[in-house]
Amino acid sequence: MLKLNSWIRGEMMSTENAMVQVPERNYGIDLLRIVSMFFVAVLHVFNYGGILYRVCLPYPHFYIVWFVEICAYCAVNCYALISGYVGIKSKFKYANILNFYLTAIFYTLTITGIFYVFVPGTVGKIDFIKALFPFGFGHYWYFTAYFCMFFFIPVFNHIINTMNRNSARALIVSLIGILSILPTIFNNDIFHTKDGYSAVWLGALYLIGAYISKYDVGENIGKFALLGLYLLAVFITWSVKMAMTVLAADGYPTADYANVFVEYTSPTILVTGVCLLLLFSKLQPGSIQKKFIGFFSPLAFSVYLIHEEPLIRENILRDSFVWTLYEGPWFLLAVVIVSAFLIWFGCSLLDIPRHYLFKLLHIKQLCIKIEEFFKRIFSKTQSGF
Repeated sequence: MLKLNSWIRGEMMSTENAMVQVPERNYGIDLLRIVSMFFVAVLHVFNYGGILYRVCLPYPHFYIVWFVEICAYCAVNCYALISGYVGIKSKFKYANILNFYLTAIFYTLTITGIFYVFVPGTVGKIDFIKALFPFGFGHYWYFTAYFCMFFFIPVFNHIINTMNRNSARALIVSLIGILSILPTIFNNDIFHTKDGYSAVWLGALYLIGAYISKYDVGENIGKFALLGLYLLAVFITWSVKMAMTVLAADGYPTADYANVFVEYTSPTILVTGVCLLLLFSKLQPGSIQKKFIGFFSPLAFSVYLIHEEPLIRENILRDSFVWTLYEGPWFLLAVVIVSAFLIWFGCSLLDIPRHYLFKLLHIKQLCIKIEEFFKRIFSKTQSGF
């Protein structure tokens, strides 16, 4: 276990960032990766499990479910913010997006193969082609969006590193105003960010995270103040959701505004993500906690790749938690929290053999060699331009 822990710690910069290891490791940020992936599991239990869109007024379940949903809703934003926060200080390598891609298709092909053998009739030959090109068939929306955004990271880093602080600040304020505030005011996806499910929004978050990292934004804000601001943003989002839903139930035309703040691009959800980024960046875990974080952080993104795989999602998770709606609200919440933890923990353990296999096959080194090969080809062709 110590050898495994040591090796995984050496692999600290996990595939979701598609970057090399940063010079100084921030264990608080690594912990945020773990917490964010747990939040993702909570969101998926609520959503795919059939709870979120079946829970309704006047049952108390409605208020509790949506409060916890909104607490966890910033998970995806956190991941993209972390990419920028860490990426601005890391050396960019194309090899890592290849490693990222190989990790994704390892799971899509493996899971497809398992269903093909043990659940006949659920998959066909075309499904293996889809598994080989997950970005082309919508297997993982975040993977697809990040895959696209990744190739613009050198441009993003150049922008933040070459702009003076005032110009960079103006850029960040403009991005927030255009992609977050205006769509919320008009309750309309004006600039087609798919309400945050897109490379455009992930790119904006990358730039925000990079700006925060480069200029130590929030350095003088205390941890309790950040936690309080996070909870305030959650409460505002939840209150608007509850108010609009209750009014709609009473016959008022407010149903279209119930989710106005419950979007990835919402200003309040953006605030919750930024607050958690700043809060966790200030944490200084002890030696025991560092061992835990160092072991599980590099495994976090594979939790997403495993349980979000379409065959797992549709055949195992889909509507599996509807029964909890007939139990007490606190029992429902306990089931969701425990189930999300088991998804996170179980998938993390399942990823350990994949780590060993990739190490045995020298996948990381292979990706680096492929990058170097194409760089040599490109350098030769450059002379012809």
